[in-house]
Amino acid sequence: MCISYVSILYRISYVSILCPPQNILILTHILCLCIVFILKGIGIGVGLSFWQPEDPASKATAILWVGLVGDLFIRALKCIVLPLVFVSIAISVMDMLSLGKAGKLVGSTIGLYVLTTLCAALIGKYSSV
Repeated sequence: MCISYVSILYRISYVSILCPPQNILILTHILCLCIVFILKGIGIGVGLSFWQPEDPASKATAILWVGLVGDLFIRALKCIVLPLVFVSIAISVMDMLSLGKAGKLVGSTIGLYVLTTLCAALIGKYSSV
């Protein structure tokens, strides 16, 4: 089932340009695994919503343990994305400085970065209260 979808994707997209035909099996495997894990996640979520244990505390504990994996994933993603954004902005600014074209653009870039970081921090602080 997954192989036919990947072959269609391979024919109608730029995947055929970016990936040689010997790598299509790897793409098929990754796509199938993603679909399987998405369906497992949906199944676990639906199952937990319909689960009525005798002790309601056990349901809350199970949801906390399942939610822990998702929280760890989101936090790890944030830990990776923020340094990548900062480093890419810093490298761009340094490249402009070396070319002598920085001037006003450096100030606006750093100011925008500080402003968006401040907004994100304030939203995070007040939404968690």
